[in-house]
Parts: sequence; structure tokens; C-alpha cells
Amino acid sequence: MAKKKDASAETEAVKASEVEQQITPKKLKALLKSSNEAFKNTREISGELGQKIAEAVEKDHLHRKAFAILKGFDRMTPEKLSDVWDTLNYYMDVSGLAERAKSALKMNFEAADDEDEGETDTNVTGFPAPATARH
Repeated sequence: MAKKKDASAETEAVKASEVEQQITPKKLKALLKSSNEAFKNTREISGELGQKIAEAVEKDHLHRKAFAILKGFDRMTPEKLSDVWDTLNYYMDVSGLAERAKSALKMNFEAADDEDEGETDTNVTGFPAPATARH
């Protein structure tokens, strides 16, 4: 009968520097808890900001996309903003988007309101008087 090999005799001695180091379970769980709390807080803050933006869109005529672009510009350093601004203007010109934007028809409600204020009732005429009935 074959003799069984001792399993402990086959293991090799490994240096500590060759063993992969891992975070302790306690530290991992604490980090996960902090991450989940931060995620919850971030969602709450984002929700509040989203509500403020939605109100501004509805009540104050905020243009949502223009505001999103503006936020990106606002976070830039002056040097980076200058570079992006110049490049964006160049791109707008060469792509034809600047001309395309200028070509859009726009309703000028303020001008229409100003014209109405200057008008009087003199240009309003009544219906013609009915002709006398012929018998």
C-alpha cells in the first residue's frame, strides 16, 4: 500500500514580503459605512440643489443647459477658462454654429409691449352702420 504524504511537508516557506497585504475587516467595514453615509448625504444635497434649479427654471426663467455649462466654466481657473473660452469661440465660428444661432427667429416680447403702450384707440374703427332697410 502506498504511503500517504504529509501535507505539511509539502508547503513552502514564504517570505512576509511575498504575501499580499489586505485591509483589515474592521477598517474595511468602517470605510464602507463612511462611504454609504457620504453617498446618502450627497444624494440629499443633490436633491435639494435639483429642487432649487427646477424652481428657478419654472419661476425665474433659468435655462437649464446654459446653467450647466456655466457651472463648468465657473469651476475653472482663470487661465483654464481663458483657454477654453478662446477655443470655444473659435469652434463656434468655424463650425458655423455662431451664424446658425444668429439666424434663429426670436420673438421680442419687450418691443411688442413698448409699441402697444404708445398706441391709442384712434386706429380702431367701429362697424359700419347698417344700411336702412329697403322695402
